[in-house]
Amino acid sequence: MSYARGKGTRGRSNPACVWKHLASAWLLACALGCAAALTSGGRALAQSGVTATPSGDYDRLIQQASDAYGTKNYEHARDLFEQAHVLQPSARTFRGLGIAAFALNRYAQARPELEASLVDARKPLPREQRREVTDILNWMKQSLGTLRLELAPPHALALIDDQAATAGTNLLELGEHQLVVRASGYTQREQAFLLEREHPLTLRVELQQDARALVSASASAPEPNLAPAAVPISLQPRRDEAPSDSTSVFSRWWFWTIAGVVVASTVVTVWAVTYQPDPRSLPQGIRLSTP
Repeated sequence: MSYARGKGTRGRSNPACVWKHLASAWLLACALGCAAALTSGGRALAQSGVTATPSGDYDRLIQQASDAYGTKNYEHARDLFEQAHVLQPSARTFRGLGIAAFALNRYAQARPELEASLVDARKPLPREQRREVTDILNWMKQSLGTLRLELAPPHALALIDDQAATAGTNLLELGEHQLVVRASGYTQREQAFLLEREHPLTLRVELQQDARALVSASASAPEPNLAPAAVPISLQPRRDEAPSDSTSVFSRWWFWTIAGVVVASTVVTVWAVTYQPDPRSLPQGIRLSTP
């Protein structure tokens, strides 16, 4: 009898224990689900934060660069294209860099960037822009010459046709050019040169130290002046001597003052008439569109 009662007790389930186990299992499942949701959500937010922000910055920089180029602010456009190129380099950013450098007459900088825009597979150029870049490169091949410039001292400033040049390779339009090299403490040197197609030219310009600068640098403290003090000389005419009227007008100070004012006014007038906000005219047949 006792065995039967004991057997029946082992065979029947305790309702309180069943509900307790079910509640524990449900709580565990909820906790695991929340943990998985938080993990996947955090990963998604992290990924969106990594990709969305640089992408937004890139689009903004490209738009600002295009606007600057459209207003012929080529230097600023170049800076913006460089920032966009750091974020997402592509054929499009290479083209923007190249045409901005081309508009600034920086041919040696523009050529490799334009060539890269034709071969880069990232955001490839559409057909119209590829044709435009190809036209520019063909013009550069036919119309530019190579000048290799060597400067001594190395920090010397070089100007070619009043535009800054650098030591090394420079691409310039064919024909005659004027080179000016200067450095502090050295004698300025000017030189004309001629660039011909398919004939690279190498110029080495070595400045000579200015003799006056050498004397000034080597001079020690001034020696004491032992000579008697000079009597100041009056520039006013003596009362018993009337100023001579026979002196030439060219020796009068007021004549040269008036002449200087006239020359300065003439220069300003000529500059105002001939100055153009965009002196860089594109080669015939090339029309650069907004990047």
